[in-house]
Amino acid sequence: MRHPKYDAVIVGAGIGGLVCGSYLSKQGLKVLIAERQNKPGGCCTSFMKGRLSFDAAVHNFASCRPRGIMGSILGELGVNDLRFEQRKIVDLVFSSGMKLKFFRDKTRTIRQFSRAFPKEKANIQKYFDFIDSFDFTANYVWFYKTYVDRKFIDVLKSYFSDEKLIALLCVPVLNVNMPFSEMSALSGIMLYREYIMDGGYYLDGGTQRLADALAAVFRVQGGELLLSKKVDRILTQDKLAKAVTLSDGTVIEARYIVANCDATQVFSRLLDDSIFTSTYLKKMQALKPTMSLFSVYLGLKNQIRNEVKDAGTIWHFDKYDFNRSLISIYAGRKKYLSDGFAFCVAPKVSEVEAVEGTREKMYIFTSASYGDPAYWQNNKRRLTGQLIERVKKHYPGLIRDISFCATATPGDIEKFTSNYRGATCGWAYSSQQIQSQIVKRNCAIRNLFFCGHWVNQPYPGGVPGAAFSGKATADLIRNHLNMTASAEKKESFVNNG
Repeated sequence: MRHPKYDAVIVGAGIGGLVCGSYLSKQGLKVLIAERQNKPGGCCTSFMKGRLSFDAAVHNFASCRPRGIMGSILGELGVNDLRFEQRKIVDLVFSSGMKLKFFRDKTRTIRQFSRAFPKEKANIQKYFDFIDSFDFTANYVWFYKTYVDRKFIDVLKSYFSDEKLIALLCVPVLNVNMPFSEMSALSGIMLYREYIMDGGYYLDGGTQRLADALAAVFRVQGGELLLSKKVDRILTQDKLAKAVTLSDGTVIEARYIVANCDATQVFSRLLDDSIFTSTYLKKMQALKPTMSLFSVYLGLKNQIRNEVKDAGTIWHFDKYDFNRSLISIYAGRKKYLSDGFAFCVAPKVSEVEAVEGTREKMYIFTSASYGDPAYWQNNKRRLTGQLIERVKKHYPGLIRDISFCATATPGDIEKFTSNYRGATCGWAYSSQQIQSQIVKRNCAIRNLFFCGHWVNQPYPGGVPGAAFSGKATADLIRNHLNMTASAEKKESFVNNG
């Protein structure tokens, strides 16, 4: 059976694919999205355990103000029935005997850090004013030219001399799960402005609601979403993308193909690698992904009433020089971040969950290397116990309150998301990889485009980054269509004399 021809077929219904498809269908294009899972969202999904619902990987959102990247995209697409709750404390950091809070109120954050580091008071004010000056719509080009080839750590060192302060200011950027010493300055600046100074948003009903809302908009505009349909191949002819083949043998033809999935799979499984030069493939294979996670999902019998309930993400590091451990994990020499972890508490539970005896839901996670799947299977019970014991420092009654416990290893993340080596944010956001542009929004195959966090882009990973990439790819396709239509019109005019 052959489907009718579409204007665009998108591989993967993650946030990037849903946003890209929604913008294209809004332009009147006939668009189909094929998703291998039984629900849209990719990393931005929820899963059920009995009658309990847990967010799989994304636990809070950022950049949701009206002029923010996420907020503006939702506004443009008409997604207006979502309710976000923003906590006053975006990140709470415990390290080296210190407790520091990143408030959504910049003034309160500056005041607190200035009390903790009085000698750096003037520089702290200058640094946060600098971050606040970034505006994606007004001065992105200047920031790009100035910082794209620099590291974020060097920007911090240009303001501060206290190594402990520098390390503590780097804690929230660990959301993109890579050593902060390797992070691009541009990515770090953008992450600070959009994820930290406008972060801590929780979605009423869980993260799945965002994916479902985008899918609903896409369908209302005429888009077609196929769930539980795995794409096996992208078909090409003379370096022109022509169609995709599903695992059941169905061939779907389209003018444009958009890969919103793991780029390594596109080049190793979906396409014939003979299309690309060996030099290009080696460069692509040399790219480093972000790290993975070892995660624990808990249901609790009682409500938490201390300060951790009021914070978006709580970070705990025994010592401030934790970057060494991150580098070891990043290089595959160490299994997981044994001296650090993060956790967060869901803002509310449903009435059904409360009746079932769960009054709180907690997520605990620590950076991890992909490693040997057997290691994680053999040690996950022990590691789960260790993480729970460490969270007890912040919530002493934790163990006796646990009503449910589940875990996810790097292998589980890879299996569910199909992300290379269980990476949480696609390619690592280093200056070299961003500038290399090995995986761009278009490639040597005509009419094949990419979106999502497997595009080498400066915008940090996560939901806003994936959404931004989806919009940018839709713009690229629209421009390509306009150029093609203009060329065809010109050719017709010339031929008709």
